[in-house]
Amino acid sequence: MDESNEQYPELPVVGWIDNGDKYFKISGIIDLLYKYEEEWYILDYKTDSDKNNLDKYKIQIQTYQWIVKQLYNIEAKGEIYYSALKELVSVEWNDEYFSKIFPDEKKSFEMTNFSPVMDLSAIKETILKEKEKDILIINYTKYQSENIKRQLSNENLLSPNIKIKNLNKIVREQDVNKKRLSPSLLRLAVSSIVGKNEKRGTIRLLSDAINENEKYKNTVINFPDKEIVGKFNKLKSKKKLVTSSDILRLFSENYDFSESVVIVNGVFEISDEKFKLYEQISKRADKFYFIDNFKNNSTKNNFNYDISVWDEVQLPKERSEQVCKICYSVYEEVEQLANDILSIPNWKNKIDEMKITVSSMNRYLPILKNTFSEYEIPLRFVAGKSLTEFPISQFILNIINLMISQENWHDVRDVILDPFMNPNEEYFAFDKWVRGIGIENFYQIDDEILPDKKIIFDEIKQFILENIKVKNSLFSIDKKLNEFVENFKLIEALKDDDQSLKVLKRVLKIAKMISKNYSILGMKGNIDDFAIEFKERLIEETMTFKEQEYGFEVVGFFDTIHLQAKKLFVLGMTENAFPLKNASNPFITQDNNYRFKREVHLLNQWIKLGDGVQYYSSERGVTGDVLQPSTFLEYVKTQKINVVSSNSRRDHYLKYCGKQIISDKNNNLIGRHNDYLGIGDKHFIGKTAECKNDKFVFSVTSMDDLLKCPMRYWFGHKLHLKPIDEVKVNKAEMGKIIHSVLEEFGKNGGFKIAKNDKKKSIEKLANIFEKKIQTENIDLKNDLILHNLYKNFSDNLIVDGNNLFVNLIDWNIEKFSDFDYEDYEKKFEGEVEYDNWKINLKIRIDKILQDEKQNMIMVTDYKTGDVNENNTRKMLSSQFILYYLALQKLYPNKSIVLVYEKLRSLKKKQNGFSKFFGDVKNNSSFRKNSIIFVNDKGEEVKNSDILLYRIMEFYFEQIEKMKRGEYFITDRIDENVCKYCEYDKICRKNSLYESK
Repeated sequence: MDESNEQYPELPVVGWIDNGDKYFKISGIIDLLYKYEEEWYILDYKTDSDKNNLDKYKIQIQTYQWIVKQLYNIEAKGEIYYSALKELVSVEWNDEYFSKIFPDEKKSFEMTNFSPVMDLSAIKETILKEKEKDILIINYTKYQSENIKRQLSNENLLSPNIKIKNLNKIVREQDVNKKRLSPSLLRLAVSSIVGKNEKRGTIRLLSDAINENEKYKNTVINFPDKEIVGKFNKLKSKKKLVTSSDILRLFSENYDFSESVVIVNGVFEISDEKFKLYEQISKRADKFYFIDNFKNNSTKNNFNYDISVWDEVQLPKERSEQVCKICYSVYEEVEQLANDILSIPNWKNKIDEMKITVSSMNRYLPILKNTFSEYEIPLRFVAGKSLTEFPISQFILNIINLMISQENWHDVRDVILDPFMNPNEEYFAFDKWVRGIGIENFYQIDDEILPDKKIIFDEIKQFILENIKVKNSLFSIDKKLNEFVENFKLIEALKDDDQSLKVLKRVLKIAKMISKNYSILGMKGNIDDFAIEFKERLIEETMTFKEQEYGFEVVGFFDTIHLQAKKLFVLGMTENAFPLKNASNPFITQDNNYRFKREVHLLNQWIKLGDGVQYYSSERGVTGDVLQPSTFLEYVKTQKINVVSSNSRRDHYLKYCGKQIISDKNNNLIGRHNDYLGIGDKHFIGKTAECKNDKFVFSVTSMDDLLKCPMRYWFGHKLHLKPIDEVKVNKAEMGKIIHSVLEEFGKNGGFKIAKNDKKKSIEKLANIFEKKIQTENIDLKNDLILHNLYKNFSDNLIVDGNNLFVNLIDWNIEKFSDFDYEDYEKKFEGEVEYDNWKINLKIRIDKILQDEKQNMIMVTDYKTGDVNENNTRKMLSSQFILYYLALQKLYPNKSIVLVYEKLRSLKKKQNGFSKFFGDVKNNSSFRKNSIIFVNDKGEEVKNSDILLYRIMEFYFEQIEKMKRGEYFITDRIDENVCKYCEYDKICRKNSLYESK
């Protein structure tokens, strides 16, 4: 081969094709692109000893053929050289290439023809002047480089001798004989210096501070360990590590620019080291051109700036005619953008001329995806997707979580029931059974109680033993993960899912890298360390894929540098997003304002684009948090948007929210809508025949069901429906047994005995408990499931034992020493009244005590489940209200005080006394945390938190509706309303009505 001909070995190329729906970005490296006797050739070397893969290789060469055609307007011939066979095979272009590659696509693919969106006049002028030489164009962002490639290729100005890259990519490509300190490895290195006990947030901040110190070498790191920098440098030297700043310095010393024409397409760096590098490049390049973004993009042949040039950047001198639309929330902000796009005539044919830029990918990408899909507006995200977004990543995370716990049933089921494991129906049935009996620890399940499930139980135990059980060493996890992937043939299972397969390989690579990083630093780690590192790196890592939807490109703010699209939509003009708030780092004493000035510079560029830019801002964030408008909005006009006119299906239906629909009355959905508003014929709101019997007898349970949802009351207390799945042994049954034990203990004088002889009272209670367990045929010794349920009552039932029964006796001795024990499991049946309201009650009260000195009745209720005192205020729990009314009748002229005795678990705040309710006086010993009702005249007592007459008013509103036969679906939004409802599967709230 004549060396005087053009030759480009190891040439990286990228191409773009689409069919209007799908978009592919294809990249690769051509072994050799060369020109011989005015003909261009693509040569690819293969080491195969046969030609079995020739058809596949021909597709690869044909891919390179259309890419060099698109990029350089070069019609190249293809060649494959088999070195082992010493044979050269020619590859001809086939016009059927795209139909063969995508046989299932109805629309044909073509090379994408991008619209010009950048002003490249200065670059094009330089290229035409220096076209015979090697040219390197340096940009600030990767997206900027790609846009320039696309635009120059469209205008036939791109040739193989022109390289277009951002500075960070050029630096990363340099060979370094030492280990690079990535951000994650840097954090790990700092952790090894300061010790594992330091918080991860502190380590992250300290790592950032050390990174800054590496750049400037004069940053003062304000940290208690004054030798931290010295220790870090010693570690770097010992382990042969290099930071990004070290690499940059090596690059500036060794990279040869002498044969290249270098074009620096503006400088947007805010570090002194980058400015010094550009200065060096300007002096060492064969020819140098700087497109001066500080001086109206004029072209200069030198670079004589330092970082202080940012001080010269000024805010706009006057307000622009541009407009920012202020929306209520981020959701409305995105929706307004969607409507603005739809209002553009023939917008589908102008997609490539318009760009969307966002201040935060994390905030806007999910909302853009959901909202734009409703409007059928296609999007293409330049930023990659976080690895955490992929199901296969979550599956691997679940495996690691199970490696940590190895016994938590939720972790077990997350793995064995994952779709990647192809679980059968028996596993789902087993999971339902385990959850039904309240098991949390897998190994609490006893073989002997599983005669019909023992096979599956043994299978799961064996699965954990063989595939999950791992030593508590960080280095064993990587190996175990790879074994798991191999044993269950995950790679083979994903062979038809290119994206998931690539993600899996990246995830396994991250796992391997964590072990390698610990090994490099000579650190030992455990499973927990691995899990934390692994999750952090999954969040930080992103992946881009060659196949995407063809649509509006969504880019970051600084990807818009030099962008001159016909329309640029800017989302996220809020304070702390743009301008971005400087992250506070207590370990850095040196700070500057250059980041803000860089953002001012970008704002000035946008303002110069005039009406080509449309801004958006919002008053509320994703979680409803208040957002402040950007200070930069002082320089544009603002327009408050109250209502977003929508063409989406969602908003079509929202137009009818709260309004009667009078058309199509025979449509069941419309009838239900109107009835729910209370303006229909009440066919769908649970209307039954009016109840002529005015006497209703309420228990606490029935009243609670009525308050939460009248339909729930109808199902349970009128129709007397029973749940389909009944679990014989559960926590509710346990609660009944504990109540009966305490009832017998109280009636046999147990609490009175405890005042004088605690040991004797505990022995008495233990005896009662043992007999009750035997009567109920409960085997606590051999039945691990039941033992787990009762262990807080059965274990350590001795004086000073850590036991819920012992705790209860202790706090009775402490709190009720002045009280006389009156009654236990007191039944009350009869009518009570409050003002003009009357209710018939049938209730049972756990324990009643009396203090004659304070003229007080104290009532306690044992709770072995959840206690939420706030439910009384929300009208979700009626227990203490109904008790209060009954006790007023039983003990007139007495002060009534009610309290929960919590017996849920031995954890803090899950046993002991709750807040007090009732007629608590200021001189009472129960003053602390008291909640006071109104007095008998309906007047609110000072500092009262619950008003009885308002509660009763609400109760009787529900009762009156019930009398009219209106058993409607609740419209209350509290999560506890429908929680644990036994009738959710048959409730109209979860059913669909179809028009006939």
